Amino acid sequence: MSDTVAHVTSLADDTTWFDDHPTLRDRAINEILLYGTGLGEGVSSHPAQRAWRERQHLMPRQGAPISEREAVDRRWRDAWARWADTVVGEF
Repeated sequence: MSDTVAHVTSLADDTTWFDDHPTLRDRAINEILLYGTGLGEGVSSHPAQRAWRERQHLMPRQGAPISEREAVDRRWRDAWARWADTVVGEF
């Protein structure tokens, strides 16, 4: 559960749409919960969920080059940005 909370908190800290668009925020939280609990592996944010897992596995690793950590973090942010762009078009 702490990973799920960390994911939501990171989105709130690292994206503007999370605060600016309540509908996107609610949908993102729902998808994080569904994916994180295993109840929704096929959520539309699946690429962002996978990128988060990759990010979480890399970050605690001692000696991981900063460029590698930045690249993983960028992939996670980019995946969520693509998701938000796609989903906002549905409204």
